[in-house]
Amino acid sequence: MQEVRPFQTTVSDNALHDAGNANVNQTTTSTGEGSFTIAYGDRLKISFFETSGVPLNNDSAKPSHLVTVMFPRTDLSREYVVDENGLLDIPELGAISALGKSVSALGSDLASSFARKMGRKINVQVVIDDRLPIYIVGRVRAAGSVKYVPGMIVLQALASVGSGGTDGGDVSKTIEYIRETGQLLHARSALDHLLVKQALLLAEYRDDESISVPVELETGLAKPEMRDRVGQLIANANEALRSARERHRQQQEQAAQQLAVLNLEAEAQRLRADQSDTLLAAKVGKFQELKTIGDNGSVPHFRLTEMRVEIAELQAHQADLRVASAQIQGRIADAAIAVLRAEGDRSAGIETGLSAVRVEIENTNQTITSTEATIRALSDSMAEANLQVQDQDVGITRRVSGRFVVQNATGTTPVRPGDVIRVSAAAHLDRPPVETAQALKIP
Repeated sequence: MQEVRPFQTTVSDNALHDAGNANVNQTTTSTGEGSFTIAYGDRLKISFFETSGVPLNNDSAKPSHLVTVMFPRTDLSREYVVDENGLLDIPELGAISALGKSVSALGSDLASSFARKMGRKINVQVVIDDRLPIYIVGRVRAAGSVKYVPGMIVLQALASVGSGGTDGGDVSKTIEYIRETGQLLHARSALDHLLVKQALLLAEYRDDESISVPVELETGLAKPEMRDRVGQLIANANEALRSARERHRQQQEQAAQQLAVLNLEAEAQRLRADQSDTLLAAKVGKFQELKTIGDNGSVPHFRLTEMRVEIAELQAHQADLRVASAQIQGRIADAAIAVLRAEGDRSAGIETGLSAVRVEIENTNQTITSTEATIRALSDSMAEANLQVQDQDVGITRRVSGRFVVQNATGTTPVRPGDVIRVSAAAHLDRPPVETAQALKIP
């Protein structure tokens, strides 16, 4: 047990685990380490999107067609940092509790708060942009900070700075082993994201209302330690799919309205042309009657000349109407072609995205296979060295419920953003690294 300092409380592993769970209202993952929930010091990128009805035209003499448009609230959308009290200071909304919540839960809370204070609905997107690093002090080659990665354990953090007190090839192999396990975890996480992205593109291509869960991820949903992360990936993909479908629906509605307006204009031109034909026919008939009468000298010559001028003007007007009608028909054809082209571009874009994702999935699977083989080879070569950090060599100082606690740690103890890892002694020989591989569930 580590020395208790005035601002710290030393607790056991179980007590720290329970305190951490209590602090986040039971929203942490099954590991109890809160890898996928919001923590102190997290930098969050929060985007607010409000919807509004926008008229298709501004002609007050005609009823406007309303189109639902989503626009960002730039006065609210920005980066926020979770303060030491676990709060976010949001303009117009005030202090919002964020600590221990998932990004989806925080987004729902912000949307509810906005609705209560503003009386309007809003869509909120929350992304963890950056997290506090892991700080490493004590008997290491290069004390300092390392970037936090979800699922990180003590050994992976120490691998970035190098442990002290030993030398020779065993240390190099151990560090390489730890790095390879980190790469494997990263590659598996990347594969999960790629599989969900592929499912999203397929759902867009088929115009499905929700994505089909990839078979490879169904096992993850069945495992408590992976359920929250995989479930969040699928939920985010379904939300992205709904947004894409809504945008596509709005585009289709706008195109249909434009075609409807053009067809109305074409119909009006046709009616004007019919009226002109009727009037011209009447003028020609009247002219023939007057010409017959004029042959007997009963109609003045200038009257016949006026009739000829009127008929010529009507014929010129008819020509103008035919030109205008042809122009409208051309605009209708262009609009229809634009709709077909847009649909074709959308399908081609999705197909291109699917091809690229399939290549990435194949490359990632190859990386996973290669990394697993490297880990097995390293594990076999280190079997006689039996190198692992003893429990009493490493301690973690962690903020829990506004206070700092200290716990002893092993090499496989998960870490959280902002943890301080203290190494008080060198690595020792006590357990084979193959057990570490088993603890990490690496084959």
